[in-house]
Amino acid sequence: MVVSSLIPPDWHQLLVDFYEKFPSRGLPSVEHFPIFPWIAPRVSAKIIEKVRELGVERKLTTGELLFEIGARVDKLCINLKGFSARSLVNPAGFEAQGIGIAPPFHIAAGNLNFFTQRPCSGCYYALCPSQILECSSQRLREAAQEDSALMFELARHFEMCAISDRMVFACRALINSEYRLQAFLCSWAANFGLLDENRYKEMRIETVSLPGSALIGKIMAINPLVVERNFEKWESLGLLEISNDKALIVPSLIDPIYQWITLKDKESGVVPYPPSIQTYLEKEQPHFQGS
Repeated sequence: MVVSSLIPPDWHQLLVDFYEKFPSRGLPSVEHFPIFPWIAPRVSAKIIEKVRELGVERKLTTGELLFEIGARVDKLCINLKGFSARSLVNPAGFEAQGIGIAPPFHIAAGNLNFFTQRPCSGCYYALCPSQILECSSQRLREAAQEDSALMFELARHFEMCAISDRMVFACRALINSEYRLQAFLCSWAANFGLLDENRYKEMRIETVSLPGSALIGKIMAINPLVVERNFEKWESLGLLEISNDKALIVPSLIDPIYQWITLKDKESGVVPYPPSIQTYLEKEQPHFQGS
C-alpha cells in the first residue's frame, strides 16, 4: 500500500516524551479519565507486558500493512513508536475518508475482532516509520483463560475502544464539521495537553503539535480547506494558536464539546468526571499552580 507520510519524523518522540513526563495520562485505570472520540484510551502496562512476553517487536515502513481488507484478525498489535491508521473502505472498494489513528502506546490493530477473529472491514497500516509489539491472538486468549485479571483487563480495554469508536460515529452523525473539529481538539488536549498561564494570567492549554490539516481532514472526513478555515477563524478570535512544535487552545473553545461528550456519563453519577476540561487537566497536572 502506498501512502504519503503525513507525520513529521520527530513527532512520535514528542508524544513518547510527554507520556514519560506524565505517565498516568490517558491510562484507563484512572477513573476520572473520560473516553474521547478518535483517540481511544492508552493500553495498560499489564497488557503491554503480556504482549511483549508472548510476542515480538517489529519495525514497519510507511504504508506497510498490519491487516489488509478481509484479512483474518489473528494478532494484537500495539504501537511503541510512530503512528498507525485504520481506513474504512466503501462498497465500491475505494478507501473512504474517516480514518482512525493510533499514537504510541495505543492499540494499532486487533482489538475489535479479538475474540471472534472475524475478517477486517478496512485496512490497517503504518502512517510513518513505526515500531510495534504484536502477538498471536490465540496465545493471548489462552493466557487470559489462565489469568482472570488479564481477561478482565483485555475485555475492559476493548470495550472502551469500542465506546470511543461509537462516539466517533455519534460525532459524524449528530454534529457539524465545526463541532467535530472542536471534539478532535478536545481529545487531543485531554491526551496531550497541559494548562498554561500567559503573562496576562489568561488560561490556555498547551498541546503537542497538532496533525496537519490534510491528516485531520482524513480523520474527520472533512475537506482540509474546511479544517484550515475553521483554524484561521479561531486564530483570528484569539482562541487558537498553532506553531510547528505546539498548539495553544483557550479552554472556552473546547469546553462546550467536552460537556457534550461527557454529559450522559456525568448524569448517571457512576463516573466522577471533572465538570470542565480545565478542571480535568488540573487533576491530570497536580503540580499546576492553579489547582
